[in-house]
Amino acid sequence: MKKITFLALFSFCAIGLSQAQTVELPAAYYNNSATTVGENAGVVNNGPRNTNVSIPFTGTYYNNMAPNGLLYDNGPYWNTAGNPNASLLESVTLGMNTLGSGAQFSGGNSVADDVIFPEPVEITSIEVFAYQTGSSAPSINAVYLQVYDGDPSAGGSVIWGDLTTNIIDEAIYSEANRYSETNIGDTSRQIQTVIALTPGLSLAAGTYWIEYTFDGTGSSGPWAPPIAILGETTTGNAIQYQASISSWVALEDSGTFTPQGLPFLIYGDVVAGVNDNKLAGFNFSPNPTSGSLSLKSINNIESVSIFNLLGQKVKDVKIGATTSDINISDLNSGTYIMQVTVAGQIGTYKVIKN
Repeated sequence: MKKITFLALFSFCAIGLSQAQTVELPAAYYNNSATTVGENAGVVNNGPRNTNVSIPFTGTYYNNMAPNGLLYDNGPYWNTAGNPNASLLESVTLGMNTLGSGAQFSGGNSVADDVIFPEPVEITSIEVFAYQTGSSAPSINAVYLQVYDGDPSAGGSVIWGDLTTNIIDEAIYSEANRYSETNIGDTSRQIQTVIALTPGLSLAAGTYWIEYTFDGTGSSGPWAPPIAILGETTTGNAIQYQASISSWVALEDSGTFTPQGLPFLIYGDVVAGVNDNKLAGFNFSPNPTSGSLSLKSINNIESVSIFNLLGQKVKDVKIGATTSDINISDLNSGTYIMQVTVAGQIGTYKVIKN
């Protein structure tokens, strides 16, 4: 799901995304032609699905360094600053049409999106977003959430949670409203931050899918707003489950027929960072580096593998010596994981490429 770079942000750091990586569309985009259940700003037209679309990565992995325990942010829920902020649907500029996607517990509709963790984590809470048209926030009084070990539309299995237990902590007004360019300033869609408590949710490094649905006191929805980025029609690879057809479908905008992502925030702790697995007698420098790494060990260095933070191997070097220089000038700037094998033992290290 894209490239990850190292961002120094005052007293904490975040792993952001800027390097081109391929974001895969889930099986629902290929296996089901049904359209998203959503609230639309205008008339829905039937259009072709483009499965060759390039999907940007909008998330930021914070590696347990954010002071408030934020681990991951999947993307912004508003795109226009103000008082309040706005999640502006660019219905005129871009021809977009879907204000929100159906995530109604009572109607059997839910939404899901994926997240990649490069290291083991313990998740304490997840913040998701919803609105109910015509209802003042907060109106959401329930959230149901479960986690899959893979794409739900391709047979992924639930490994935590269910859609029968209300795990809401609270819902609050997010200080942002959802509206289209033809209805600027409308206050009828007040986006709510819904906090779901997730005790006992421990995940190994890997890719997971988070499915959720809401209930509320309003008569409309609940609706899940998409990630909102000005000038961008494609924001992710989310999917929607529709009980009426017992199937997962692509979560697309009904005006541009482009894949949408869902905003959510994940809080918790890293269980064991890569710095916890060091090799005695091994060292390397410089770090950060703009070109090469000089490795030295009291024992034989067998091999070195370098991975990006999506777990993709980007370099593999056989050494067979106690010293070696590795050239990484061909790698994009960012944070990488270096796996070193010395005398049969494996150590892992973070490497920053300038």
